[in-house]
Amino acid sequence: MILITSGQYVSADLISNVGELPPAFLPVGGKRLYDYQIDLFENISDDIYLTLPKSFKLSSFDSYVLKAKHIKIVYSDEKVSLGESILNFLGKVKPKKERFVILHGDTFFDQIDHTLEDAISLHENKGFNHRAQLSNIEGGMQYLESGWVGDNRKVLSGYFCFSNIELYRQGLVEAKADFIKSIINYNNTRPLNFYEHSKWLDFGHVNTYFEARSSITTQRHFNDLLITPRTVTKKSRNKRKIKAEHSWYKNIPEELNVYLPSISSFKKTDSHYSYKLEYLYLIPLNDLFVYGKLNSDAWVSILSECNNFLDKLHAYRVPNTVTLSSLDGLYQLKTHKRLNEFYLASGFSLERKLSLNNVELDSLSNIANITSNFINKARKDDVCITHGDFCFSNILYDSRSRFIKVIDPRGVDSDGNISIYGDKRYDIAKLYHSIIGLYDFIISSNYDLKVDIESGNYTFEIHLNSRVKEIQNLFKEMILVSSGYKELEIQSICIHLFLSMLPLHSDCQRRQDAIIANTLILFADMKKQGYLL
Repeated sequence: MILITSGQYVSADLISNVGELPPAFLPVGGKRLYDYQIDLFENISDDIYLTLPKSFKLSSFDSYVLKAKHIKIVYSDEKVSLGESILNFLGKVKPKKERFVILHGDTFFDQIDHTLEDAISLHENKGFNHRAQLSNIEGGMQYLESGWVGDNRKVLSGYFCFSNIELYRQGLVEAKADFIKSIINYNNTRPLNFYEHSKWLDFGHVNTYFEARSSITTQRHFNDLLITPRTVTKKSRNKRKIKAEHSWYKNIPEELNVYLPSISSFKKTDSHYSYKLEYLYLIPLNDLFVYGKLNSDAWVSILSECNNFLDKLHAYRVPNTVTLSSLDGLYQLKTHKRLNEFYLASGFSLERKLSLNNVELDSLSNIANITSNFINKARKDDVCITHGDFCFSNILYDSRSRFIKVIDPRGVDSDGNISIYGDKRYDIAKLYHSIIGLYDFIISSNYDLKVDIESGNYTFEIHLNSRVKEIQNLFKEMILVSSGYKELEIQSICIHLFLSMLPLHSDCQRRQDAIIANTLILFADMKKQGYLL
């Protein structure tokens, strides 16, 4: 039997960064931590239990995922100690004679040797944290104690395997539910081995959480990221893309550097092109939006900073050397080009009428044409310095300073010329794409989808948490209204963003289907508002 202990909420310093979450629900690399933890036991037939605070409400999507992974949820009083929580758990499930594995909910390892019996994980501490330490390994378990620990001290790192569950339970009762003493009691009867042969990632403290996150990254197929404790090197065989991004960082006005990580020179090595950035121990907004639980006050601060950045960025107007006509290619021309790429690769008919939840709408080609009519030709006031890819995954938030940092700029115009200038409507639409278009929920597979190929009907629903509507309303009030643009125009650009992304997600047909379905949702919303007669 396996127990992932996540019956209390994370510490206050972590709550200020991600909201009130159990540790196993922390956002990490576009997933929850429990996704990675459960995968550690994928080849084990033991039942897996997860304790959660009794006041915590599971979202419909988390409930679906955990059920699909056959995880059994046991709710615990978050006010009791770890040992009391485990003792209460054993009283509820009444286990048979079997081995008992405990994995702390704030812990992850790159691997676990499941052949070991009667073992506990032991690793060197980094930083200054409150942990259970072994002051003398040679002396035995009597030297196990909790306290503040500095660098390189041997500490319990969160994995425990007991071959006799009843013996462990008895030791826990004798220890009056003191978790550390229960381990000593078990060891006195059946000596435990120390397991040190894996990489330990600790998500339990605010400093270790950000360090551990850096070991689990998300990458698209055209990028390679090399992350060290201080830097991230972005490299690609696509020289122009890397050079354009580097050029944007280097040519941005000096007053905006506070919003950027520091950057080093553009380099060519082994057929790759690269530049190096300062690694920022911050959380991208896509993780906070989909998996975090920050309240509306925190999101007011976040969106206010996004708006401040856009205002300062867009205040730099275009020089006379930039032609307005080149910017119009961002929409209809680019969209139809990408749709054709999608058709050639998949054979998907662009002219076939599609339906959403059994309501007929239109074909992808017609949707692109119709929405193009609501996107005005670029005017001089539309053109300024832009980020070009101002979406949640490229915006990092520092809760301590209440400030944002931005990464991964576009750096080219619609004709492929390296430039820091663009259409500011595109920046606003990219943010709309994340918040109203819910792109990050699609990337995270937070949806139900059924596709009837014969009829062309998409049955689609995105799993949203209760905060999303609040954040969407804040975005409209704080950013969209102040931009001066009508939502109809920005929503039309957003639809083009979704359509143009279809060939970029050729690695996952289900995601492409979800993008089509979500495009239909946005188009249906336009019809509902009476814009399409």
